[in-house]
Parts: sequence; structure tokens; C-alpha cells
Amino acid sequence: RVRMFGRLSALTNLEGIATPLFVILVHGKHAVILLACVRLAAVLTVICFVPESRPPASLRSSLCANGRLAFLSRWQGVSKLCSDKSLRSFLPLAFVAAGTGAGINAIALFFCKAKFGLTRETFAPYVSVGTVSNAIVQLILIQPLFRMMGLRGLFAFSLVAGSVNCILYALVPSPGWLYLLAGLSGFPNVGVPAIQALMSNLSESVPGMTPGVALGALQAVQSLIMILIPPVFQGIFAIAAREHVLLSLPFLVAAVCNVICLVVLLCLPKSYFPDSE
Repeated sequence: RVRMFGRLSALTNLEGIATPLFVILVHGKHAVILLACVRLAAVLTVICFVPESRPPASLRSSLCANGRLAFLSRWQGVSKLCSDKSLRSFLPLAFVAAGTGAGINAIALFFCKAKFGLTRETFAPYVSVGTVSNAIVQLILIQPLFRMMGLRGLFAFSLVAGSVNCILYALVPSPGWLYLLAGLSGFPNVGVPAIQALMSNLSESVPGMTPGVALGALQAVQSLIMILIPPVFQGIFAIAAREHVLLSLPFLVAAVCNVICLVVLLCLPKSYFPDSE
């Protein structure tokens, strides 16, 4: 399952290679409209054409009804996730780790603009390099890493890599070094398929829960995190810039959050982490 989720993560992030390059060529509102259309198409595709996370009863209904039931079932599954002790212990850890990554991505351009004077056009190549790095890690390296470390070790590795990446980002001396950081940025993302595989494994022991429903609920909450957490990090960066303190403060906050998640992870029982694919 780790390999499967890794491939899925790599494929769903392919837009990150092309979209930054389009930003260089397409300016202003046209770039925003292009990205909005891509995002809307992705959301509609998942809601209407991916049946795995829907209850079996909804699979026989119409396309519109399918989409409506799929959307509601994802949020109904959240309460089931929170009702199980093993999942409830792990969920906050997974959400904080995902939230720090989303927050850092939200302020990366502002940080580079304030520190190095980069614009959307000059920053876009770094985004493409980072997405290529993620694809290589998810498609080629994640399976060997999983075999060496297991699910627990893979998630721990992602937290360590995320902390190191945040600290290096905070200390980067020149724009040229950003290519190196972008090239290494795929390693923290191995935590995404590790979380998905773990949730899929644990959900099999929860009454009334299936791996598909669990992953649909997980995706619903992660989507909410992607909306709520970035403004928090943007606020931290705005305060740091306004008060003339460390511009890298959001990266240091993210590194501390990852370290706290790592400590909590190491305290969880090993039974939560079955080393199965």
C-alpha cells in the first residue's frame, strides 16, 4: 500500500511541475484562473468519478447523487475515525505534520521575495524542481525506504527530513541554494503515503469502517487543514516582517512542530504500525 499511495501522491502532484512554468508565461489573473480551473477539475473528478471512498449503497445511484453522497460520507467518516482509540491517538499527529508542510508552502514565496527579491516568475522554477523531487522520491525511493524502516520509521524519517529542511530554509544564504533545498524537499513528503497506508491498515479493525471510507474522511480533514493552516503561517510571517524580527520564524515554528510530532510518534505503541504493504 505504501508504494501505491506513493505513486498516487506523485501523479496527483504533476500539476506542480507544469503550473509554475505556465506562471512564467501567463501573468496576472490568467494564471490564477488557470490554476483555479485545474483545482476545480481535480475536485470534481474525485467527487464524481472515484467510487472507492463511497459506501457500497451509493454506488448504484446516479452520478449527481453519487457525488453528493460521496461528499457527505467523507465527513461522516470523520466521526468514525475520531471514535476509535488507535486512530484518535494518531490523527492529531498526522494533521499537525500535514499542516506544517502546507503552512511552509504558503509562505515560501513571501519569504524568498522579502529575503532575496524573488518574483513569481523567478520563484516558479524552484517549485518545479521541488515537484520533480517529490515525484522521484514517491515513484522510486519510497519502497526501498519502507523496506528499511517500516511504517513507523518512514513517518519518523519524514518528520526529521521536514525539520532539517525547515532549518536549512531558515539559514539559506543565497537564492542558488534554493535549488538544493528544492531537490531535497521530496523526502519530507514520504510521510503522506505512510499516513495513508497506516490509516488504511488501522481502519480494518474499526467496526463499520473500510479503508476507502477512512481515506476519504482523512482527505476531507486534510483539505480543511490546507485551508486553515496556511493563513496561520502567513500571519506569523506578517508579524515577523512587521516587527523586524526573524523572517525565518515560520520555518522555525514548523521545525519545532515536527520535532514535537516526532517525540509523540516515538511514544506511540509499536502495535499501531504494522509493517505491511
